[in-house]
Amino acid sequence: MKKKNLILVSGMALFSMFFGAGNLIFPPYLGYRVGDQFFVAILGFLLSSVGLVFMGLLSTTKCGGTIEKMGDTIRGSKLGI
Repeated sequence: MKKKNLILVSGMALFSMFFGAGNLIFPPYLGYRVGDQFFVAILGFLLSSVGLVFMGLLSTTKCGGTIEKMGDTIRGSKLGI
């Protein structure tokens, strides 16, 4: 049962990170404002909305999955340990 809860919470967290309210409201407004620069705007939007979240997810996973381990990794690299 605990594994099911972990999967459910993880899935909901990922969904909210990749498809939050900003990803629902901002694209139509962006499309309205950019005019003929649509492809440049959509590339920047995808890089910032999906790319940054994916990099954060990847870095958290690579550090061990918890914020404490990520902080230890960052602290150790600054101290040269």
